[in-house]
Amino acid sequence: METLHFLIWSLVISHRDVKTHRIKKTHVHFALLSSIVFISWNAAIFALGNFLIYLAIYFCSRRQLGMGDLRLSPLMGIYLSLSHEEFSAVIRMNLFTWMTAGVVILTLLLFKRIAVKSRIAFAPFMFLGVALETYI
Repeated sequence: METLHFLIWSLVISHRDVKTHRIKKTHVHFALLSSIVFISWNAAIFALGNFLIYLAIYFCSRRQLGMGDLRLSPLMGIYLSLSHEEFSAVIRMNLFTWMTAGVVILTLLLFKRIAVKSRIAFAPFMFLGVALETYI
């Protein structure tokens, strides 16, 4: 059931983000609301911890990280808590997220598909980070 939830919301949210560079509040709210059945103390800690990491990034980057990505960060913590018990998984998941985004951005820059100041959809990388940490 958790995997199906993850797949549905990763496709819905990522598709919208790729298409419009926006993450709808209602999508995130419905995803969070429907994930209540998965909530445990561990999930709450992972969700809060991941949110605080992204909040720090948001302020350190002078608000260059999108608000949708910030809102989405607790959901990533919830998903990760379903397969991991130690908070270090949150750190590894974020490393996977940022490294894969970096590789894709560098590749796109190398082949001149984007400019240096281009915006990218980050939600797909967030979901990919969870998937890589969970299944690898």
